[in-house]
Amino acid sequence: MYFEKMLPLEQRFIYDEFFSPLLRRSDFEAKPMVLLLGQYSVGKTSFIQYLLKRNFPGMRIGPEPTTDKFTAVMYGEEEKSIPGNALSVDIERPFSPVSMFGSGFLSKFEASLVPSDILKSVTFIDTPGVLSGEKQRIGRDYNFAEVVKWFANISDTILLLFDAHKLDISDEFRDSILALKGNDEKIKIILNKADQITTQQLVRVYGSLMWSLGKVINTPEVMRVYIGSFWDKPYKNIDNEKLFKAEQQDLLDDLNLLPRNATVRKVNELVKRARTLRAHIAVIDYVKHQMPTFGREKKQQQLTTSLQDEYAEISRLTKIPVGDFPNVSYYEKVFPNKDFTKFNSSNEKIQTQMDEILMKELPNFMTMITPEKTAGEHPAELVHNPFGDSDDSWAIPKDFQEKMRNSFNSLSPSGESLTGNQLKTVMLETRAAGEHLKKIWTLSDVTKKGKLDQDEYILAMWLATEAANGNPPPATLPDELVPPSLRNEKDKLFTVSK
Repeated sequence: MYFEKMLPLEQRFIYDEFFSPLLRRSDFEAKPMVLLLGQYSVGKTSFIQYLLKRNFPGMRIGPEPTTDKFTAVMYGEEEKSIPGNALSVDIERPFSPVSMFGSGFLSKFEASLVPSDILKSVTFIDTPGVLSGEKQRIGRDYNFAEVVKWFANISDTILLLFDAHKLDISDEFRDSILALKGNDEKIKIILNKADQITTQQLVRVYGSLMWSLGKVINTPEVMRVYIGSFWDKPYKNIDNEKLFKAEQQDLLDDLNLLPRNATVRKVNELVKRARTLRAHIAVIDYVKHQMPTFGREKKQQQLTTSLQDEYAEISRLTKIPVGDFPNVSYYEKVFPNKDFTKFNSSNEKIQTQMDEILMKELPNFMTMITPEKTAGEHPAELVHNPFGDSDDSWAIPKDFQEKMRNSFNSLSPSGESLTGNQLKTVMLETRAAGEHLKKIWTLSDVTKKGKLDQDEYILAMWLATEAANGNPPPATLPDELVPPSLRNEKDKLFTVSK
């Protein structure tokens, strides 16, 4: 629908010169993106490392401004980096439009490919630490706020990270947050390194953070703030450990929902784009027909400066809500370099076509989108198995089985089954959520003896590893995950409540 109906209109009315570049098929096929934004040393890179459970090419961590590039952390069969100039000409990836920011930006942009399971369903955009004062004016060869704005528009979630010891919002950070306008529903706030302060200090820091944000983000809704310390280090202050883990799990649950909601988000973005296009067409047509035979230059300047007031008249003539019209700043930048008389005119056919797109075509897309089936909603045999290939006698990869057999033998040289207390530490090391580990233990204890033998241990560690990578344990254990040695115990399996 976009390429057949919207794209020709965007080209005719030079939509890309005012707003965002024309879309490509790679934009629709791209994985959900998470944009991380914050001042230097707030833990952006550490957060990505924490989720991947490994380092990635080009990462640098330190108390000083270390990350000096925009890095797209993406899935790849092998670790490697792709420089920005190569990314800008790669039609298979959604970064072609970044070429508009010039070579200054392209030299500070790269993709980092990592063979991590979580990256099969989501891409992270790591950003340079936001600077302050004179550094922001002389330290960048590109417009930082404009780049952030572009990435915000194509991202599914925007994480604003704050350090519990560093709540000030610099001028550049303020400009970056303001550039997020129009993407308010994507923004989530993270108060990081919260274990470094006492409970009393945390209450005051939280209040100060909300006060600072209220001066920049002008929304009536209270922003969701996740409080914790998102890295691999042990908590310095364990008084709030329970709170930190609960907040951590809430955030991870939200991120796990991104792939499932990606299609809905893309349709939502397309609806916003179609509304802007319809209003843009009306603006272009209106200013063209306001041009007189003589004194065009003066009239064009007058229309440019008074466009905000003209919106009411355009709305009256076209029946388009005033709220759909773009911020006049988009036009103030481009209009001075254009000749209004050379703009294309609109007509009734175009208006009808835009109405059909918004009232018929896009709503039809929404009816076609069906929620992803989740474990526990349908019989186990109908639930897609996220853990392996059902054609194998046992869906757990053989190399993983061998690794866990060696692990079990080191824990139990005699080969005896191990209790929960004996296995608690090693299972926690997988970093799966506590509520998931509880389900995993119940599912893995096939014989219901309160202990796990070697095959049950392999099953438990596989489910825990998958849960830590964003694949929650199933409500019932699929046949292909039942250890072959215990298939005669299948009738003892039961559904675990959510």
